[in-house]
Parts: sequence; C-alpha cells; structure tokens
Amino acid sequence: MNKWMILLVLIGLMGCKEENGHIEPTHNFTVERLMVINDKDEILMIKDEEGTWYTFFAVFNKRQYVHEVLDSVSQAFGITTTPPELRGYFGFKYEYHPYATRRSYYVARYVSGSPRVAGIVKHI
Repeated sequence: MNKWMILLVLIGLMGCKEENGHIEPTHNFTVERLMVINDKDEILMIKDEEGTWYTFFAVFNKRQYVHEVLDSVSQAFGITTTPPELRGYFGFKYEYHPYATRRSYYVARYVSGSPRVAGIVKHI
C-alpha cells in the first residue's frame, strides 16, 4: 500500500450481506468515510482481500465524537491530515435485514506520514 490511486469516487451502496462475507448488523449504525487527497488531487485508497478499493472508513458505534473516529482512522494508517470537512450524509435501508445505516463522507488533505496498511479491510 505505497501508491496513490487516481479514482473518480462514485458513492455506492455497500451492503451487509452474509453471502458476500459481510457481518450481519444487530442495530442501526453510521459509517464514517474519510477521503484523503494529496496535493496532486489523488485519493488515498485501501484494498480489501477480494481486490475491492475503498476510501478509509470506520463504523461509528462507540461513545466517541466524530472527530475522534476520523482521527483514529488516519492514525491507524500512519498519516496526518487537515481537519476533515463533511461533504455528504446519506441513509440506507435494506430489504434483506431490518436495520438502516447512515453514511457520512468527509474529505481531508494529506499533510504528512507514510501510509501503511493497518490490517486487511473487512466488510461491514
């Protein structure tokens, strides 16, 4: 994970289906997504074990402020960023389970650090 990827980011639906290796949720929850952009307008992405590329994310389900969740995401990957700015907030209801999710999309600029993999990304 040493390369920056240039991608057109399309906001899509990431489901929680068991057949796709996703963990079934037991409650409503929020996913905080952090798009980190460098000075060349490239977006730092992570790749899961199945080869799918994602922006950084964390499930917001603990007793934390949003900025604490986003700080922990960038720290986990060994980078520092400018303060994130909210760029989108969406809700999803699913037909295959009774729970809903909220997705917050934040954008921040890369400041410093050497991006590192903090473990294999697992589907939510």
